[in-house]
Amino acid sequence: MGINSTSGQFLMEKLGMDPEPAKQGRSLYFFGKMLGTFAGAMLLTRFNPGKFLLSSAVLTLVLIVSLIFAPTAAVALSLMFAIGLAAANIFPLIFAGTVARYSGRNNEISGLMIMAVSGGAFVPPLAGWFTDVSGVSGGMMVLAACAAFLVFLAFYEFTKKNTR
Repeated sequence: MGINSTSGQFLMEKLGMDPEPAKQGRSLYFFGKMLGTFAGAMLLTRFNPGKFLLSSAVLTLVLIVSLIFAPTAAVALSLMFAIGLAAANIFPLIFAGTVARYSGRNNEISGLMIMAVSGGAFVPPLAGWFTDVSGVSGGMMVLAACAAFLVFLAFYEFTKKNTR
């Protein structure tokens, strides 16, 4: 949700894009997310879910930071598509891993995970506030911090599973 809500303003203010092409950047993000979901379903038949989650989170973080420093609109739009590809499977992987770990508590976990979606209602206003205070790159740094948190969680889970 953070990329969806901040990308248009980022493209207009930082890279000087006209409003209409900047709004179309969101479509690129969601197209990448759709393709990433399909690709992820196929990739998960070959890769360990923990490694896939960790690599998806790291790639998402790297791409968001790259977007902040994108030199041109074309590079930024390409990165938005790539962010959609990379981030598409993070929520399903976390959800599936949590349900698998606590299989006897599926209903509670489902409720908690869906409550976690409320981060989509919390993060964009926080990014907006940071944008108002420190500029559009500051708002994007909030998204980078969220991605860094996902990397931490994925790394923690991956290393914890490998030490058992």
